[in-house]
Amino acid sequence: MANGKKSIDYLERSDEIEPNHPEILRCLGWSIFHDGQRKRGIILLERALNLSANDPLILSDLGVCYLNEKNFERSSYLFKKCWKSNPKRKSPECLNAVRFFQKEFKKLRENNG
Repeated sequence: MANGKKSIDYLERSDEIEPNHPEILRCLGWSIFHDGQRKRGIILLERALNLSANDPLILSDLGVCYLNEKNFERSSYLFKKCWKSNPKRKSPECLNAVRFFQKEFKKLRENNG
């Protein structure tokens, strides 16, 4: 079993033992997203966020996933919320990345339009 699949297996077992634990759901959602099940990964990360609305790790992981999905509005919102709840995190850099990729994606769409 590959490391990604193994971590998902362990995290799913952890979720069975301690259901609805925000940190378990965060790690599981992140792992599943990066294993290619993007929609399911985001759903799990959103569940984690509903359970722990100001957790900077959940906010930033979910922001990165939405950035990968080109959902720039949601990504920007999450990084702003992360920055407000924890100003020492790298949220300003993440917000700049969101703005950059949003601008580049818009240019790409206009050029291929």
